[in-house]
Amino acid sequence: MNYKLIYTYLSIYLLYFSSSTFYLKAQNNSVCENAISLCFQNNEFVYANNVNNTNIGQIACLGTTPNPSWNFLEVDNSGTISMQIKQTNNSGSLIDLDFVLWGPYSSIEVACDNLDIGCPTTQDCPNNTSNSNFYPYGNIMSCSYSPSSIENFTIPNALSGEIYVLLTTNYSGQQGEIIITQSNSNSTNAGSIYTDLNIDLGPDQNLCDDIVSTTLNAYSAGVDSYEWFKDGFFLSSENSAELIVTESGNYMVLAFNNTCNTVGQDNINVAFIDCNNNGLINVSSFLDQNNNSIFDTNESVFNNGYFTYELNSDGLVNYVTSSTGNFTIVSDDQNNYFDISYFLYDDYQNCYNIPTVQFSNISVMNGDELTIDFPVTEQQTCEDVGVYLSSNQSPVPGFDIINYLTIKNHGILPVSGTIEFNLDEDLILNSASNVDQNYTLTPNSNGFILDFVNLQPGNVSNINISINCPTNLVLGDAITNSVEYVTASNDVVSDNNFYSITENIVGSYDPNNIMETNGPEIVFDDFITTDEFLYYTIRFQNLGTAEAINVLIENTLDPLLDETTLQMLDSSHDVVLRKVNNQLTFDFKNINLPAEIQSVEESKGFIIYKIKPISGYNISTVIPNIAEIYFDFNEAVVTNTFTTTFIASELSIDEFESHQFKMYPNPANTDVTISFSRALKESFDLTIIDIQGKKVLSTRVSTDDKNTFNINNLESGLYFVEIKNYSYKQIQKLIC
Repeated sequence: MNYKLIYTYLSIYLLYFSSSTFYLKAQNNSVCENAISLCFQNNEFVYANNVNNTNIGQIACLGTTPNPSWNFLEVDNSGTISMQIKQTNNSGSLIDLDFVLWGPYSSIEVACDNLDIGCPTTQDCPNNTSNSNFYPYGNIMSCSYSPSSIENFTIPNALSGEIYVLLTTNYSGQQGEIIITQSNSNSTNAGSIYTDLNIDLGPDQNLCDDIVSTTLNAYSAGVDSYEWFKDGFFLSSENSAELIVTESGNYMVLAFNNTCNTVGQDNINVAFIDCNNNGLINVSSFLDQNNNSIFDTNESVFNNGYFTYELNSDGLVNYVTSSTGNFTIVSDDQNNYFDISYFLYDDYQNCYNIPTVQFSNISVMNGDELTIDFPVTEQQTCEDVGVYLSSNQSPVPGFDIINYLTIKNHGILPVSGTIEFNLDEDLILNSASNVDQNYTLTPNSNGFILDFVNLQPGNVSNINISINCPTNLVLGDAITNSVEYVTASNDVVSDNNFYSITENIVGSYDPNNIMETNGPEIVFDDFITTDEFLYYTIRFQNLGTAEAINVLIENTLDPLLDETTLQMLDSSHDVVLRKVNNQLTFDFKNINLPAEIQSVEESKGFIIYKIKPISGYNISTVIPNIAEIYFDFNEAVVTNTFTTTFIASELSIDEFESHQFKMYPNPANTDVTISFSRALKESFDLTIIDIQGKKVLSTRVSTDDKNTFNINNLESGLYFVEIKNYSYKQIQKLIC
C-alpha cells in the first residue's frame, strides 16, 4: 500500500490555557497532512485524542492504527531529546497507546512525502521495548506496539532545525487525552523543541539597482498564515511564505501558528542602490571552531569584542560594537582606503585569540561588495554568564512597571544555573512571563529563584517581571531591585554576575529618559571597592502615530567619563554602536518600532552600557549625562540630564536630625524662608522639584541659619524642596 501523504496546514479555532497545561480542544489531525506542532506550556503538551477515525492499517511495528493522531516537532537547541507519551480516558485512567516516530527531515512537506512504512516490511519492525538497539531504521527513529499506556522515545544528537513526525494511536477507542512531556529537560546537554515560531529573513540585502528583484522566504514549520508589511504599511495581497521584492524598503513579516497561539516576526532592509557610485565593505567577527579562517555555515558570530576602522589614515578612529556581530561600511569613493581592526574586551583576553587583528589599506571599487571576516579561536574554554536588569518606565505609585531580566551566555558551551531576583521590600511581585518551558521559577518572600537549563552559546533568555508600585509609596524615595547569577563558581567574569537598578519614585514621567543604576548619589567609599563602572540605561518610546522605521540615539560623554572603558551590555533590539572620541551613536536601523497607540509595551526600547569615571574623581564630583533620541526624520527628543554625585558616608541619625529645617510660610505665594535649628558649617544645594520629577528651581543655600528665596514664577500645586550637600539630604513638601 502507498502511504504517500501531502502536508497542508490546519487551522485550530478553539483552545484554552490552564496554569500547567496547553490544552487543544478541537483538532482533526488523523492524517499526516493535518499534523499539528508540539508546543509546550510548562514542559507539557496536552490534546484530545481521536475517536471514531479510520484505521490506516499496518505501519512500521504497529499491527493496526486505530484512531491515529499526527504531530510534528522542530528541534530548537541541539542535544538529546527524551519524550514520554501517555494516554488517559475522561476518567483519568491510563489507556493503551502506540506510536511511531520518523525523522529527521528538513521540512514537514518532505517528511509527509517520505515516511518509511517497514523495516523493510512491517513484519520486520520490532517494538523498541523488546529490541532497544534496533532503531533508527531508515527514517523510522522509534516504534512501539505494546499494551503499555506510557511510552518513551529518545532522539540522540538532535540538531537544531530538524523536523520529526510522530504518529500515536488510540487502541481502545475511548475518549480522553494524550499527554507529551520532555523527560530530560533538566539534564545537561539536553536539546529542546521550538515553543515559538522561528522566522529568519536573513541579513539585510544591499543590491545593485540593475537587479530586478529578490525573493524573501519566511517559511517555518507550523505556520498557518503570513502577513507582510513594507515600511509599516500592510501588503493586503501578500499572504504566502515568500515575497518577491522589487523596491527598496524595510519589510516585516508576521507568521501565525493558530494551534500554539504563537506569532513569529522578523524584519529585513532591502536596498536597491546605485552600485556605480558606491562600494560596500561588510565586516563581521566569528568563532572559528575548526581553525580554518573561513566563516563556515555552521559557525556563529562572535560578540565579545569590538571593531575599529580608520579612513585614509586621517587619525579619526571609529569604534563599532554590533549586537549582531557585523556591520557595513559604505564607501563613496573608490580611492578611499580603510584600516579595519577587531579587539577582544579585556575580560576575554585569556579565553580567545585573534589570528588576524587588522586588515590594512582595504578599498572597494564602486559597484563592488567586499567581505571582511575576523576569525576568533578558542584559547581555553571559558564559562561566562551575564545578567542584566532594565525597567520599562520610572516607578509611579498605583501603577505597574515591568523589569526586563536578561540572561546571556557569553561563553562557547551550553550552561545551566540559578538566578536570584530580589525585589525591593516596598514593591509587590505580580508575575513573571516569557519563561522558557524547561526553566523552573520558584517565588519566595524576596522575589524568586530561577533555575535555567541548557542556555546555548551566544543565546539570550529574556524574562518579563511585572511589579506593582503600591499607592503608599512616597515621591522621591528610592527603590532597588537586583538580580544575581549565584552558581558562578566556574565563571571567568564576575563583574556581570550581579546587576541592580535604583530609581526614585515619581508622580509622572517622560518615557524617553536616561538613568544610572546606582541612583543620583553614590557613596564614594563604597564605590571604589567595586569594579568602578557606572551603568547607564537609555529608555525610549515611540509616542508618534505610526511605526518608527529607524531610531538613532546620540549621547555625548561628559569629560569626566573615560570613553576608553565603554562597553555595550544589552539592548531591546539589534543595534550598532559607533564611537568617535566621546560621541556615541546607537543606530537601530529597521527597528520598525510600533507607535504607543498601536502597542504600549512594544513601542518601547532601551540600551545599557557601562563606563568608568576618569581617574581622580572624588567626594562631591558630579557627572552629568544626557541623550538625544531621533525617531526617523523627526526632531530630536532630548532626555533628562541625569547627574551622578559622589558623596561621603551617610550621617548618623543624630547628626542628621541636628540639621532639621523648617520652611515657612507653607502654603506660600511669593517668598519662602528656610530656617535651620543651628547655623550650617558648609553651604547646601536647594532644589525644587514638581510632581513630574522635573527641577523647576535650583540655588545655593548659605551657611546662615535662615535663607529666603522667591517662588513667584511657580504655578500653583505641590512641590518637593530638597536640601543636600555631599553628606546630607532632606526633602519636605511645599504647596504654592
